[in-house]
Amino acid sequence: MSTKQELKLLTELLSLEGVNVSSHRQYQGIGIILQIEAIEKKSICGRCGSKSNKLHLLGATHAEGTSA
Repeated sequence: MSTKQELKLLTELLSLEGVNVSSHRQYQGIGIILQIEAIEKKSICGRCGSKSNKLHLLGATHAEGTSA
């Protein structure tokens, strides 16, 4: 189990804006695998630019981009 201090240090070392390290595991011969989570629970759709805290489906929101 990761301590809060370890997670804070890994978050600082990763230095990605808007993300926290929530857990980590070290595998011999592979390295360290980090699980990260967004600090802000909203994101911006790369296609339409809308900001939402819910996943919107491609077909429902972006109907103009689909073929009939």
